[in-house]
Amino acid sequence: MSLMKVSIIIPTYNEALNLPLLAEEIFGSIDKSRIDAELIIVDDNSPDGTGRVAEELKNKYPVKVVHRAGKLGLGSAVIEGFKQSDRPYLGVMDADLSHDPAILNDLILSLESGDIAMGGRFSEGSFVEDWKWRRKLLSNVGVFFARKLTGVGDPLSGYFFLNRNVISGINLKTRGYKILLEILVKGKYGRVKELAYKFRIRKFSASKLNYTEYLLFFGQLFKYTFYKIYRWFKADKDKLCFLSLAALAAFLLFYRIGARAFWGDEQMVLVYLHQTPNPLAFIAEYFRVPDNHAPLYYLLVIASYKIFPFGELGIRLVSALSGLGVVITV
Repeated sequence: MSLMKVSIIIPTYNEALNLPLLAEEIFGSIDKSRIDAELIIVDDNSPDGTGRVAEELKNKYPVKVVHRAGKLGLGSAVIEGFKQSDRPYLGVMDADLSHDPAILNDLILSLESGDIAMGGRFSEGSFVEDWKWRRKLLSNVGVFFARKLTGVGDPLSGYFFLNRNVISGINLKTRGYKILLEILVKGKYGRVKELAYKFRIRKFSASKLNYTEYLLFFGQLFKYTFYKIYRWFKADKDKLCFLSLAALAAFLLFYRIGARAFWGDEQMVLVYLHQTPNPLAFIAEYFRVPDNHAPLYYLLVIASYKIFPFGELGIRLVSALSGLGVVITV
């Protein structure tokens, strides 16, 4: 039986105390009879000497070290690590000892029959140590929306392994912490496996997560939602034609908002609304001398004028949206 060759990418920034412990844990847990593992440590010029400690680990373990000029982001460090590997299987772990290696062998070996395997913080049997309420709240909100996008239980996990074919030919661009989300949206895969594990609290370093990273994530979420919609339409020419026609209709209808000369019906409604306090009389007048609009249209524009504070603009928007609705329905 041939060994599974896997590269485990470890992005680092100020992890000098954790790194030797992590390497010892990983190589103490790996089933060497079935798995040939190497570490690729990508250090962002850590001021605490993490890069030097990583170089020293070469004397004891199969380790490659990539030294970068500055703090360029976890996502880009993972991408750089992928580029440095020539092995068919790739994995990612945090350097802060939060990812319990007890499930390491199961994650890697599951790739023999699957495409992506991850440690799921929300799987039955999982446990997160000392999870502060603020971070738990933000994580749960983010995971909720990311699940809708990917259909995966913990699409924001930082502990995952994959077959290289999943990202073959894919241009990964994530700078922030949630590179798995981009892989799940853009990658080529079928079977995803999630394993329960213990997410441990860090001991010797501080969290790198801050509000900038959360903003980067929500920006990703927004961008990948539109990417998935685009890919869905692109896969079917009929859908793409429909989208193009709807977009053209929307452009033409909203363009008219600024063209007063084209808004005869709306002008008439506005004049009437300024002249009488009884809008129902206008509907009665419609039935006496009907035009090319349905009564519901006039009810909508009158309701808009009465309810919302933006007056004429509101009526014009209702008209444009009504027209767009008709185009889409047809």
